[in-house]
Amino acid sequence: IDMFVRCFTVTNKWIEWLSIKERLAIAIKEIVEKNNASFAFPSQSIYVEKK
Repeated sequence: IDMFVRCFTVTNKWIEWLSIKERLAIAIKEIVEKNNASFAFPSQSIYVEKK
């Protein structure tokens, strides 16, 4: 499942915008976790054989 969140703020102050963005991300994460779900993240494994 892909998730896209678009939101708008009424501030044009960079630090304030970053704070709002962070609080929103944390709130989304908490909602997901409260529903016994989690986010997947890309990963890869590399196996090296000795010769």
